[in-house]
Amino acid sequence: MEKKKIFLGDLLINEGLLTQEQLRSVLDEQQKTGELLGTLLVRRNFISEEKLARLLGAHLDIPYVELSVFKTDPEVIKLIPGHLARKFGAIPLEKKGNKIIVAVSNPQDSFLIDELRRELGVEVEPCITSAFNINYIIEKFYGSKAELKGLVDAVKQEKISKDKELSLEDQAKDLRDLSDDSLNVQFVDRLLVEAVKDNASDIHIEPGKELVFVRFRIDGVLKDIVTPPRHMHDSIVSRVKVMCNLDIAEKRLPQDGKFERSINNSGYDIRVSTFPSLYGEKIVMRVLNRMSLSLSLEDMGLDNNEYVKLTSLVKKSHGIVFVTGPTGSGKTTTLYSVLESIKSREKNIVTIEDPIEYEISGVVQSQVNAKAGLTFSNLLRAIMRQDPNIILVGETRDMETAEVAIRAALTGHLVFSTLHTNDAPSAVTRLIDMGVEPFLIANSTVGIVAQRLVRVICSHCKEEGPITPQLAKDVGLSIDTRLYRGKGCERCFNTGYKGRMPIFEIFVIDDQIREMITQRVSDVEIKHAAREKGMLTLRESALSKVLKGTTTLEEALRVTEKD
Repeated sequence: MEKKKIFLGDLLINEGLLTQEQLRSVLDEQQKTGELLGTLLVRRNFISEEKLARLLGAHLDIPYVELSVFKTDPEVIKLIPGHLARKFGAIPLEKKGNKIIVAVSNPQDSFLIDELRRELGVEVEPCITSAFNINYIIEKFYGSKAELKGLVDAVKQEKISKDKELSLEDQAKDLRDLSDDSLNVQFVDRLLVEAVKDNASDIHIEPGKELVFVRFRIDGVLKDIVTPPRHMHDSIVSRVKVMCNLDIAEKRLPQDGKFERSINNSGYDIRVSTFPSLYGEKIVMRVLNRMSLSLSLEDMGLDNNEYVKLTSLVKKSHGIVFVTGPTGSGKTTTLYSVLESIKSREKNIVTIEDPIEYEISGVVQSQVNAKAGLTFSNLLRAIMRQDPNIILVGETRDMETAEVAIRAALTGHLVFSTLHTNDAPSAVTRLIDMGVEPFLIANSTVGIVAQRLVRVICSHCKEEGPITPQLAKDVGLSIDTRLYRGKGCERCFNTGYKGRMPIFEIFVIDDQIREMITQRVSDVEIKHAAREKGMLTLRESALSKVLKGTTTLEEALRVTEKD
């Protein structure tokens, strides 16, 4: 191995993957930061971790292993304890007599290999893989998922008496004692950590007849995570209720609460909802990272035409812009990103939300409180006396709110709000159905943006796939069109998708459209006129992402309706 040792920078230059100037730049940074050269090269996108590992393996005659498809034996994994796996960044693959074959990201580190030999007392033969692969396997077998299953196994060994008759007061005390049990505390804590790691938006805890089904909503789809035994249910529910100060003895009525938690040095708001069901209370926890909003309009996947249209709307001096779509379609995130892009110290921006999901510095945010009489319409009237430039109304739910928001737009304010409609033009019909006069809608509204979220193809298992003749005919594509899909891997839960991105239908209101709205023309005719003026529908926006290889045709058809 020593004979083949070569400086990494020289190897990449020899392969034509790096120039001398680029290498000097990275080496200068390395002197300042002390980081590994490979880490800096990957971070600056000169090379991917996988390509770097394959290149080193080929040069050193050390086999490369793709751990995401390698059938890792849980019994072999036990050969290296978790703390050593993390310390050395090493995954055991196979045991042959007195030798263990181990995957590492830097097999040239002879000190690491020697240390492993000393710790394990056996001969170590290295393979090479990427650091990402190693961290993934460490999390899978030694991380929070493994800890969750371990906690479930530990609880299964405990006997919990459930037959004794208790008074309501004693029941509450018994439930509180269960909620404070260390295993239950650890289970709920681990659940939250795992949800954050998997980028889950919601945690579902659903009781069945014999098991409790715990699922995460990841990229809009629910995934099974762990199935504790039925007798754990009451203690889990009680623990969650205690965390958000809910009545642990009340099981017949729905309850709502929230609590805050710091996870991996970030602050999270956890919104809790309970719901009585056949086998007990179902819990849903929404996970909101207070500091996760970092989107800009440039990062939202808009094509040039869409970007020009959207920026022209959000930079208007007055008028109202509606963002429409079903629950969970990303409307709030879009509006927050818009506010981030236009906020300044020269503008007074005020929001009315229910609830406040993220904190935006430089913006005054208020929350609806119906019990205290703070409705959307009441708060909006109060805001009008606060000298605002820009107002965000979280949702237009009724005629009263709609009329106040529209009047604010007509009196020189820029207003943003949301509606629940299938597409952009039907928002006009929705407002009219609320009782708003068409001439008010026409004169105040400058644009309507409909949106959905489509899942993005997993970059790790992305491959080219054919299109069937019938499907090509149905969507108007050529049979020779190159499409992509994810074949499924462990990193994307074998779904073929990782992450989501928005698609948009941007409807700009001009004089012709205003006249059509005033005359109560149907939304079908309005949509036809808007398309003639160049509006891309949601289906067309989704298909553009398909042709770019960002999402699949199946996903585009799932999320959007036929035009």
